[in-house]
Parts: sequence; structure tokens; C-alpha cells
Amino acid sequence: MKRIISLLVAVMIILSSVAVFANEIITTAKPEISFSDVNKETDTGKAIYKLVDAGILNGYLDGTFKPDNTLTRAELCKIINLVFGYTEAATENFKDVKKEDWFYDYVAVAKKAGYINGFEDGTFRGNEKLTREQSCAIIARVGGLFDLPMTEQITDKVSDWAVPYVNKVVSNKLMSLEAGGKFRATENITRGELTLVASNFVVEEKPEEKPVDSNMITVTIKTEGNGKVTGAGNYEKGKEVKLKATLELGQIFSGWFVDNKLVTKNTTYTFKAEKDITVIAKFAKESSGGGGGGGGGGGGSDTTYYTVSFSVDGGSAVAEQSVESGKTATKPKDPTKKDHKFTGWYTSAALTTKYDFSKAVTSNITLWAGWEADVATIDKEKQSEIVGKINHFNDELARVLGKYGKDIGSVERGILNDVGNVMKSVLADATNGVAIYVENYITSVPEYDAAIATAKSDYETKLTSKQQSDFQSFIYSYFDEVA
Repeated sequence: MKRIISLLVAVMIILSSVAVFANEIITTAKPEISFSDVNKETDTGKAIYKLVDAGILNGYLDGTFKPDNTLTRAELCKIINLVFGYTEAATENFKDVKKEDWFYDYVAVAKKAGYINGFEDGTFRGNEKLTREQSCAIIARVGGLFDLPMTEQITDKVSDWAVPYVNKVVSNKLMSLEAGGKFRATENITRGELTLVASNFVVEEKPEEKPVDSNMITVTIKTEGNGKVTGAGNYEKGKEVKLKATLELGQIFSGWFVDNKLVTKNTTYTFKAEKDITVIAKFAKESSGGGGGGGGGGGGSDTTYYTVSFSVDGGSAVAEQSVESGKTATKPKDPTKKDHKFTGWYTSAALTTKYDFSKAVTSNITLWAGWEADVATIDKEKQSEIVGKINHFNDELARVLGKYGKDIGSVERGILNDVGNVMKSVLADATNGVAIYVENYITSVPEYDAAIATAKSDYETKLTSKQQSDFQSFIYSYFDEVA
């Protein structure tokens, strides 16, 4: 389950160009992650990107990973739990771990798993730094390491209690000795060092290797006129091929042609690949209309067709229509979408004006599907999960503002309050039977979308670059954890 810092950073459109709040509420493409202080070509760099891609570690909002920063005992619990898949929590936590601590759940799980014992006085001391030998003890407990002979001699100090753990980690080649046989057992371990160890226990998902198939065919696309096309390439025989033509302003699409014969006027052409084929996409300039009459009957003119596309916003697909200029589009069968009712076709994404299918088509147009949540089919489990996340977020926001709000300016407090008010409104919607877990829920409600947009604008226009950086640091310092 994503922790609250992920939810905060995701919810706050102010911190990126796209708003996201838990994947269930607003979705966006996953950006390519890159850190300015990590070299991808080093062993440590490869390990860092491996764990970041697996969702186990996060970078910082300034684009760094800070591999030389030290780790706390609490941060280690998070990493170990995620790497080894521990989820069951102990019923009682250590006496110095409070429910409002970001690491409360992680430590409870670590205690149940048995790899953290705490100190003799019953405390955990989550904010204390973790030494290299302490991390060895934990890795040795959870890693299922082999009992191998120690072939190297450690020349510097290792605490007596830690010797068997350090030897086990070193003999299993999870950590190496440095020049002169030094291990630095009592020094604090860094993010980069622990990442290098933990990455050995994370299996990368390799893309499925497709068998070499001699039954491959080649689809070639040629164009006439100015236009963009996609879909050319090699395909396995019998597989579906989807070609797409993209129109620019002032263009019309005349159709897809094979062997000089028109196969479809739709901008999308789908067929099964049976043999090598060359398809021609023909484009033309849009007619400016008018033109005098007369001219005496010689030859006539080509018929102009326009494309009517349908944006379904997650619903079932609706095929494009190629409509002769001046004719009307055919109203398609209503699309369907889980947990939603279809409300009609609209002329814009704002969903303010319904489209009149009796109106003549005189240009390329896109129609937008309108949806409303179907209360009768709300998934209670999904609804409960999102409500729980928002409640967690609101509690964390109230705690941070109450305890640390004085450390930031009025603009920053206003931004956080704006986000918090949106979350409270979303909770109210849930109480009224609205399915708030559906994709793009927040952006589908104009007032919520506007509030987030205002927060983003305040962040970008009212704060200097230095203030923005300080604000980001504040978030990562006080909201949940940054491991």
C-alpha cells in the first residue's frame, strides 16, 4: 500500500505538471525516473534504479537520490518489509513507537516478522542511525544466507555480538571488504550501501522473450499528401494490425488504399496480418468551401469526407465514422463503463453541450462520452480502501500543519489547506454514495479540478525557486517517511 508521502506528492499538482492522487483516483503515465547524483553505470547506480523501479525506494523532489545519506532504523524496516514481502503486523508495538509516527505500521510488521527485537528497555529508537554491523544482523536473519567459510580477514573493529552476522554477509558476497581488509562495521550505513545489498533479493521482471517465428510479415505504409501515420512494422502472421492516420488542422483523410482500391475512409484501419502488404494513406487539404457556380458541366469534383471520432474515457470502444461533407453522423450504440451510466455524447471534454446528431458534419470532430457514477454498483471494497487512504492523508495533514505549520509561509499553508479541503469534499461525496475510486474522479469534478489548479498556480507564481525547494524539503521531512 502506498504511504502517505506518495499520496501527498501525487495529489499536489503543484509539484509536477500532472495531478495524480493514488492510482485509483487520478491516473497518469509513469514518468522515467532519473537522479542527478546517481551514475546508472555503477553497481550502486544499477541497484538504486532497480529498487526504485520496484517501488521500494523513492528519490527526492529536487531530482536527487542522496545515496550517501545515512539510514535510520525505521527506514530500514520499510525497505526490508517491501523487499521480502512482510505484511502481517504485531498486535503490540514497541513502547516508544506511537501511532502518529510514520513508521508505526512498518515497525509493527518488522516486530511480527521477528527480524527486529528492540532494546532491553523495550524501545525501538526508530530515528537512530543504523550501523553497518546492525544492518548485517538483520540481513542475516531475513536473507536465508548460506553458512560459508570466511576466506577474508576483517582488520578493523567489529562488535563481538555482530561478528557472526558480519562474517555471514561478507562470506555470501553481499558486502565487500575495503582496502586493507576494513569493513567499517560501527559506521552508519548509507542509502546507497544498503540498496546494493537489498537489490540482491529483488527479482527483476524480464520482458517475455518472443520465440523466433519465420511466419513474420511486413506491413509497409506509404502516404500521399501531408499526414502522419503509425502501425508499420513486422507482425506475426495472423495477428491484428492497427494502422492510424493523424490529421492536422486543415487536412482531410481520403482513406486507406490497397492495390489502388479504397478499403476504408476511417482514420483507423484494423486487419489481420496474413502476408506482406503495402498500404497507402491518402491525405488532402480541407476544402475552403464556396466557389462560383457555372463553369459548365465538365467533370465534377471529388467528394469530401470528414472523420467523426469518439472519446470514451475508459468506456468500451466506439468506431470512428467517415462522413460525407454535409451529411450527418450515425449515433452509435451507447458505450459501457464499469460502475458508470452513460449520459450522452458531448461536443467537448468539458461535457457542457450535448452533440446534435441531426447536425450536418462539415469538419473533423471528436465527440466525448459523458458518464456518471452508478451508485447501485459501487464496489464497497474499493470505496473503503480509498476512503481509508484519504482519512490517513487528512489525519497526516492535520498533524503536520498543527505541529510544523509555523515553519512555512502563508502561501505554502494555503496550498496544503486547498488540497486538504478537496480531500474532505471527496470524502463527503463517498458518504453520499458516489464511487470516488473511479479513474480521474477528482479531475472530473470541475470545482475540485479548479482548486488543484489554483494550488498549482500559487506554487508556480507566488513562490520563488528557493521557496519551492524549501517547500518540497518540508514535505519530505514531515509527511510520513522518505526512504
